[in-house]
Amino acid sequence: MFKYYAHRVKGLKVESDDLDPPIIRALHSSRSCLFPKLRYLWWNDFKYESLPALKPFAGPALKILRLSLSPWPGKDSDSGEDSESEGPNSEDDNASEERESEKIRKSLRDIFSYVGQASHNLEELSLVDDYEESFPGCGEQSSLILSAMPLVPCVVLWNELSNETLSSLSKMPNLRSLACHYYYSPYDCDDTYSVWEALTLGEQTLEFSALGI
Repeated sequence: MFKYYAHRVKGLKVESDDLDPPIIRALHSSRSCLFPKLRYLWWNDFKYESLPALKPFAGPALKILRLSLSPWPGKDSDSGEDSESEGPNSEDDNASEERESEKIRKSLRDIFSYVGQASHNLEELSLVDDYEESFPGCGEQSSLILSAMPLVPCVVLWNELSNETLSSLSKMPNLRSLACHYYYSPYDCDDTYSVWEALTLGEQTLEFSALGI
């Protein structure tokens, strides 16, 4: 019955409440595309624990992928309290946190590289930050995802346009269309920069040859 209807599904939105741990484990163990004709996917659950379940939704029919961003483990605060800690165990704790962060980054790179390869006909990638203010690590997330899927021709950003994001965008050889609907000024003022102005900010000169810049 599932296979009969699965072949009819062309659009899908996955919410955070849709995925509990048993479902995530079942999806993670799947070795084939669940919806072979799926053309549009909005993955509205960017919790780190849920991301392995994204892989069986990827397939050659997928044209548009929309991802909602949220903090990674250890990236949800920027208080700096840990940096002020002293004692014999502080260096060990920092090293342990860095190893864990690198483990998370590698896991995410593997997931999104798989999605990019499986969805090799992907035409549009949207990254959405639903937070009122960009959370610590948002730019790093966007950069990592874009680096893992460099052949996408159209990128739509609903999040802060950071230097990390710009650097990854500049390395996408097939990029033909770039839309930025949300951008905070680096000078903490009320001005909103156009995409063109944003691309010219920063010390590094970036080349967007595919966009004709």
